[in-house]
Amino acid sequence: MGPITLAVLLLAQQSAMREIPTSQAYSEPNPEGIEIGGSGPVQGWDNPKNHLVWYVKFRQTGDINLAVHLNAKTKIDSGLRVRSSDSVQTLGASYARFAAAGEQDVNLGTLKIKQPGYVRFELGSDQSLKGVEISSLRLSGSAVTDALINETRWRSSASVHVRWPVAKESTVSWFYNEILPKTSPLSTYYMACGWSRGYFGIQVNSPTERRVIFSVWDSGNEAVNRNKVDKDLQVQLVGKGEGVFTGSFGNEGTGGHSHLVYPWKTGQLQRFLVRAQPQGDKTTYSGYYYFNDKKQWGLISSWIAPKDGTYLHSLYSFIEDFWGGEGQRQRLADFGPAWVRSGSEWSQVREGTFTHTARMANYREDYFFKVNGTRVTASAGGYTDDVPPQYGAKYSGVKASKPPASDVLKFIDQIEAPQK
Repeated sequence: MGPITLAVLLLAQQSAMREIPTSQAYSEPNPEGIEIGGSGPVQGWDNPKNHLVWYVKFRQTGDINLAVHLNAKTKIDSGLRVRSSDSVQTLGASYARFAAAGEQDVNLGTLKIKQPGYVRFELGSDQSLKGVEISSLRLSGSAVTDALINETRWRSSASVHVRWPVAKESTVSWFYNEILPKTSPLSTYYMACGWSRGYFGIQVNSPTERRVIFSVWDSGNEAVNRNKVDKDLQVQLVGKGEGVFTGSFGNEGTGGHSHLVYPWKTGQLQRFLVRAQPQGDKTTYSGYYYFNDKKQWGLISSWIAPKDGTYLHSLYSFIEDFWGGEGQRQRLADFGPAWVRSGSEWSQVREGTFTHTARMANYREDYFFKVNGTRVTASAGGYTDDVPPQYGAKYSGVKASKPPASDVLKFIDQIEAPQK
């Protein structure tokens, strides 16, 4: 490589510029305080108590230059400040004023990236910016050349899945699992008992509402509109618990949905049971939840699934961020011990695989899992600097645990007794 070619290459590296649209930012501390959506600029930022926040993962150290691209509809005298921090320390803070109307870059100085990893950029204003459209945060300098930036339209974190394999020939009629939720941002779904026809878990739906969810898919291949599904392919409700809402769902396959508004608690063990009862070419699936306040098990709902006739298989758990407005928050939970019953025999699932939303692998690396005694710890979001696993990574070494507690066995006996 000659000196001229090398000089051109170094100049290109030093002048590299990356742009992060405001559609990829988060509003803090109020996730709905700044309207962010679609692919357009942020408008109507009228409360300076809220801030715009971005995250970038830098692969290398060095200086970067910061600028905000905006369009002031009228002349306005205002100030912008940006605070930057990594997982260890505050990297810097800078302030700049702008007074002219029109489209412009507001330069916010230079920042030194001291170590590889995620850096948080928080943009604030000293007054309302209601008449200003903010389009992007612009970064330039050698450190941004291979930086990891989410350039998709999704602000949600990757979904992560813990899979609990069972033998194909097994006749699993009961699936027992536990979740210990350690964080609970808005739009979190901790799913404990998933199988080929449905899923069962807990959600955070608003600052004041939490739910227990049990849903079962219809037969057929319709992905969006349940009205297009023949009646003989739709699951049918056969029972539900007190206070449980039931209806239907679409857009992710179609099926029967049920939920109970219930104030489950972060940091408290959550317990779940799913039962399968094959009969001919149909199977009845039932979801039972343990109510910690009442210290008793109760039915969420039961559904008859047509074109089935099988037992429980393709078992899994997951963490999902189903909105994205708090996709920067970490969702962290322990899953297991997972137990299945075939006939009268219980067995613990102690190895399996870990998967995640494949499309996010090139844009976010803030998810992980690890074996933790008798449980599997899984995490999604938070822009942590943990090393993410490969898709399909295997786990093993889950410690043996005691079979489900006596209250589980007693409850199952009560459920099955009328049929004996």
